[in-house]
Amino acid sequence: MMVIRNYSPWRCPLLILLGVIVGGGGMYGGQMLLLQQTQQENLSLQQKLTANTGMQQVDKQAINEVQRGLSECQLEMREAKEELNFYRKLAGVNPENRQEEIILKQVALSPDAQAPHYFFKLVLTQLAKDAKISKGKLEFVVTGTERGKIKRLNSADLKIDPNSLNFKFKHFQRLEGSLQLPAEFVPQKLGVTLPSTPEKKAVESSFEWKALQQTKE
Repeated sequence: MMVIRNYSPWRCPLLILLGVIVGGGGMYGGQMLLLQQTQQENLSLQQKLTANTGMQQVDKQAINEVQRGLSECQLEMREAKEELNFYRKLAGVNPENRQEEIILKQVALSPDAQAPHYFFKLVLTQLAKDAKISKGKLEFVVTGTERGKIKRLNSADLKIDPNSLNFKFKHFQRLEGSLQLPAEFVPQKLGVTLPSTPEKKAVESSFEWKALQQTKE
């Protein structure tokens, strides 16, 4: 004789637990996949951000180089214009009113990153059409104060390379060099002297220190 019994799933808690684990495992796997995709997208965005930042830095460096090159070009153009003006003046000099003396022009100072170190540049000219070659050596004297006392520093005190002060030219020459001041010295004036020769008198020029300073590019 067959006996029929009623079946209830609640009588098998093991099967229920197994179903929960299986169902939950599917949800967990989906969440892990979503997390991995999100991490990959985040990594991709970080890489793009790093690349964009690098491009911005390269662009900034390129802009700085262009600006520096432009400043150098402007300086060269200004110097070229000044030389052109000199030749124009030279072409218009009257032989009867010619100037025999040497003229000191375009004196400028620019501070170095290692203060108190400075670069200097200047131009010597002769406007006479039949000017003879002039040669000699400039002398620098910087007047200022040190610990409240007035002091004068000559070319040797300023540690100027003697060769940078030598000149030999007929119409014009540009001189450049560097000088160094004592740590506690406060400069006020720069004096430049061209020594006398049998044909020419000594030429002395004085400049306010602050008026000569230029910002270094």
